[in-house]
Amino acid sequence: MERAAAQDAYADLHEKAAYHDGTFQSWHEKRSPEFPYHHSHGVGIGVAPIDPTPWDAFTTERDASPQEPDEPAP
Repeated sequence: MERAAAQDAYADLHEKAAYHDGTFQSWHEKRSPEFPYHHSHGVGIGVAPIDPTPWDAFTTERDASPQEPDEPAP
């Protein structure tokens, strides 16, 4: 139930622009050669009792990448 709710929240962030260019930071409403990836491509959403990826905001911020940053946040 929690995983499904998180998946729905992530999908809601991309309702108007569901396709990205591979960076997860540039989005478009229609698939094209420049924006070939659906918001769900390359994304796995799971649940855990503790947050194993505290740096990510990709389920709450549309332009946030699910990739770990080079420099951890302080």
